[in-house]
Amino acid sequence: MKNSPIVQNIFFTLITLVLSLFAIINMGLKLIGVDDANILFVYSKHLAAGEGLVYNIGEEHVEGFSSVSWMLLTTLGYLISNNPKIIFFAINIFLVGLALAYGWKTIQSISENSSTFNTSLLNLPGFIWIIWIITNPSYFIWTTTSLMETGLWSSLLLSATFLLLNFINEHHVNRRQLKIFNLIILILLLTRPEGMAWSLYFLTALLIILRQKDIGLLDIGRYWIPVAASSLICVASLIIFRLNYFGFPLPNTYYAKMTSDPIFEIQWGLIYLQNFLIHNKIAGILIFFALIIFLRYVISVLKLITSGKKTLTPIQFSRFFLSSTILVGMLLPVLMGGDIFGGFRFFQPIWPLIILPLLFWPAPKMLIESKSKVFIICIVTLFAFTFAQTIRWPSLSLDRGRIAHLYELTHRGILTGQYIQEIFNDSQNIQLPTIGVSAAGGYKMGYPGLVIDTMGLNFTPMAHHKGNKRGTRGHASFNKEIFWQNATDLVEPTLCPPKGPPVNRHDDPENWLFQIYQNLFVEEIFKQSYQFIAIQSPDSGGWLCTYIKKDLLQSLESNGAYEIVYVD
Repeated sequence: MKNSPIVQNIFFTLITLVLSLFAIINMGLKLIGVDDANILFVYSKHLAAGEGLVYNIGEEHVEGFSSVSWMLLTTLGYLISNNPKIIFFAINIFLVGLALAYGWKTIQSISENSSTFNTSLLNLPGFIWIIWIITNPSYFIWTTTSLMETGLWSSLLLSATFLLLNFINEHHVNRRQLKIFNLIILILLLTRPEGMAWSLYFLTALLIILRQKDIGLLDIGRYWIPVAASSLICVASLIIFRLNYFGFPLPNTYYAKMTSDPIFEIQWGLIYLQNFLIHNKIAGILIFFALIIFLRYVISVLKLITSGKKTLTPIQFSRFFLSSTILVGMLLPVLMGGDIFGGFRFFQPIWPLIILPLLFWPAPKMLIESKSKVFIICIVTLFAFTFAQTIRWPSLSLDRGRIAHLYELTHRGILTGQYIQEIFNDSQNIQLPTIGVSAAGGYKMGYPGLVIDTMGLNFTPMAHHKGNKRGTRGHASFNKEIFWQNATDLVEPTLCPPKGPPVNRHDDPENWLFQIYQNLFVEEIFKQSYQFIAIQSPDSGGWLCTYIKKDLLQSLESNGAYEIVYVD
């Protein structure tokens, strides 16, 4: 595929678009994003409307999102359109496509100038790399259809890695590419909290790469110090802004999700990594291969750092750099405690890198001596990679349960919020109630009233309490004392199936909500204050099931606008 960069960009953008649309159609997803994405959209929408960075208009400033850069980018979308989610999807497609095209160009350039899997017929490492990526539905689901910052995040990590690979394999320092690298580092710092760790890693890698080149220490400083200094200024500016605007140096999501016990976080993270390796066995083998390469070359790199002794060729240095990047990409989610979502969201951004150390290794000539053998290798690889995935393209509709519920949660939250507004707008002399929910994105997108995030992501008192936060990953900040200080009118309202009588499943010990609310629903004090009911709407024929304060229930019953059923 020796075409112009424009053709390559279009080709990879189209691949990304087609596979993303295939995932949407076959999994029956709505292009509304997962609930976490909609939390960020709430802030973008309010900022675009001039209300500031708030979750509830007129309430506290709170940073309940993880990506400053994606929040600012999506704010522009809300300035353009009232329903800009198709724009966010297009941005993700474009960014991922460009990053993959740049990766192809880099692999092609390096393989043509070495003995690495090279033939005069095909760019075999490039094709195997493409197969590795396109056989993983989870990569496209999380980087594009989720509408989260994951697409931007992946494109930044990939671009920084490929830029440094080019630095390694070029004889001179390309000043233009160095400026682009500097910009990428600055955006990384604004895209996710772990961007600080990644930026530190990439800056260290750049320093070592410059040490490898035939330039003096003064020139190394001239190239490296401005990049490092601008990064420090960016971090300092971000912290100062947060302290002045929000009152805290880190996002509220950090305080809501992280405990003060790093051992506890690492234990969760190791379980997350273990599950990833079990469900992605080929990836596990490749990560182990990366570890072996890292250990093989690390002594030589240490000698380069300490004494300037250069013993590695550019291709060997490339293998070391790629391997260390993969290991960092595995380590950081472990230190962060992992994640609970299907498809291993935290590992997907670096998925395209995992196979590269293998591709930068010489292949037996017997495998690449003819076009037919190269073709056979690609076909075998395609089948092997496809059926090694946890979520597979051939069975995508059957695997939808691992992912689709995240989108359905958003949709149900939006509809529930709209339904609550309809009910109470039709009820005379009753103001919009306050509602408390654990999945706060869709609800707030559909409901103009006060929404309390009971898990603390968008509610500072819950996120910053000093109590025990050990529990379900990312949902352990709920505190009963804080809840009663801010008790809402409705708790966990949701739309119930229209067929059959409504049922209260929240008081089942096996129920997810029962667990994250720490048995609250069966405590006597809660039963004295709240009643679980179902409200039927004549228009929709469905039920709104919710815990409701008993005094508000009396007002609603006296109004008589809707049928109300008590559910034991």
